[in-house]
Amino acid sequence: MKNRLLFFFSVIVVFAVVLGFYYGGDNRNDSAPLTGNTVTVEGDMVGGWSAGANIPSSHTFGAAGTFVRNDTAWLFCYSNSPASTLLQRYNSRTNTWSTMAPAPNTLDRAAGVVLGDTLYIFGGANASSVYQSSVMRYHIPSNTWSAGNPMPVAKGWGKAVAYQDSLIFIAGGYDGTNVANTPLLYNRITGQYRNCTNMPGTRFGGGFAVTGDTLVYIGGADATLLYNQTYVGVISQSNRSTITWTTGIPAPAPFSPAIFRTDAMNWGCRGVILVHGSTTTAFTGVNGCAVYSPGANTYTPQANMLTGALYAGVGSARFTGNIYRLFVAGGYNNAYLTNTQIFTDTLCPAPPPGPQTTICRSVNLPIIDNAWTRDSIQVTLGSGCVITDVNVRIDTVIHTWDSDLSFYLNKGAVSSLIIDNVGSSGDNFIGTVLNDSASTPIASGTAPFTGQFRPSNPLAPFNFGAGQGDGYWRLSISDTANGDTGSLRRWCLVISYNCPVGGIQTVEIPNYYSLSQNYPNPFNPSTSIKFTMPQGDNVKLVIFDILGREVKTLVNEFRNSGTYEVNFDASLLASGVYFYRLEAGEFTDTKRMLLVK
Repeated sequence: MKNRLLFFFSVIVVFAVVLGFYYGGDNRNDSAPLTGNTVTVEGDMVGGWSAGANIPSSHTFGAAGTFVRNDTAWLFCYSNSPASTLLQRYNSRTNTWSTMAPAPNTLDRAAGVVLGDTLYIFGGANASSVYQSSVMRYHIPSNTWSAGNPMPVAKGWGKAVAYQDSLIFIAGGYDGTNVANTPLLYNRITGQYRNCTNMPGTRFGGGFAVTGDTLVYIGGADATLLYNQTYVGVISQSNRSTITWTTGIPAPAPFSPAIFRTDAMNWGCRGVILVHGSTTTAFTGVNGCAVYSPGANTYTPQANMLTGALYAGVGSARFTGNIYRLFVAGGYNNAYLTNTQIFTDTLCPAPPPGPQTTICRSVNLPIIDNAWTRDSIQVTLGSGCVITDVNVRIDTVIHTWDSDLSFYLNKGAVSSLIIDNVGSSGDNFIGTVLNDSASTPIASGTAPFTGQFRPSNPLAPFNFGAGQGDGYWRLSISDTANGDTGSLRRWCLVISYNCPVGGIQTVEIPNYYSLSQNYPNPFNPSTSIKFTMPQGDNVKLVIFDILGREVKTLVNEFRNSGTYEVNFDASLLASGVYFYRLEAGEFTDTKRMLLVK
């Protein structure tokens, strides 16, 4: 370890000699004392630190990631310094550490992040400090490793964050010669990479986190200096590799005049949380902790850590009741550290839910083997209504599967969020299967299973402003193995809302095409014709006389799924028998009606 740390130090010393490195304040920023850089959130609780069980083997200069399922969060810490293949796991519920399957490569200074049920390790350096482009994937449920598509460049000292259901941003980095300022965007489904909009400066060893659609990179070093600058990048929703970067205020003491070997994590409604690190190239860790709000561009100092540290294993997690915990495992502070430090805070307690509307779909929808199955509910808001919370509940699934079913919810342009993966061979789920609002989640059991699950990802992105929750909400079910059979029988949306007047109006999506008998019948001179459509399609509704001649076209256009009622006025027609025919996609139906004057 000592030799490795001396190597890191020597790299910076070379920069100092060749490029005039110095350890003073960042001359690109105002060096005056920071003032007015804290905010108080009304009703916010005061967070505090506590000690967890010691990590069995010290973890420093490695990579870490947090996995959350139901009421438990796990912190995974990969490698150490000198580089190793060690993977250790902390269980926040039982306060215990375990040693997991060793990684295939011996690396340190890598970027780690959990997306879905997989820990990804990007790049890093081997024991000879040769930087790598490799990607290792650790599948959490099976405790197994596999190789991912390598990065287009080799680098270590990067940081990675998961975004939405399939993307990972990798920012900063160093390849032994050059320092990066071009973030990479990795798609876990395709395994492909894209270059993103450059950060304002080259950096490695800083803290990197995402909150909502905003990336935050704090501190780090370039080839000459250490910094405490804050870079804020807004992700474009039309092209997620396009990022609009701005420079926020610098991090406050004790993260000034610079902060290096640090970490930042998502911190719920407050933004991101910055913790530990070193203010120089020496190996003395700071005990600082602060929350940065990109919207307000302010830092709020938090209680100090129990022990100062640098380059520890760090992760954050959200628990029931909007309780957030930050885990800091091991690290270095002029010596190896084996302690686990936990910061707990209750963030932005949720207001009373207000009025609720529950919309359920009772269907008999076959779940397609080794493919996608989808169903939709339409929601129409009253004037000025604001959706404050959305919960999805899947009540009944009859299915024989192999733990290969995934549930997703999609609304408009908001990308699908995974709700959960459930099941084991032969499960029939009757009663509540998945419930976003479950307060006491029950772990998956042996078939037959009935219980409650919270989603793998919170559904907060589905909370909208006035009028924005209108439209179709789609449930998608992915079956990824052959030989399964089954059907979705019932699912619901539970919508909390605030409305100036009235409430939420809903229109259920029909399960099938249908053409109803006109009413009234016989009629004089007008009647109504109702039809239903389970999906959007071109629709034609035509009136014919008894000789088959077209009398009037009532509808000839594309219409979305739904139930429609069309008025037919026969004031100019003679009494007699008429027919009306509906054509929608491959569906055709004709009915008879009688005009009596």
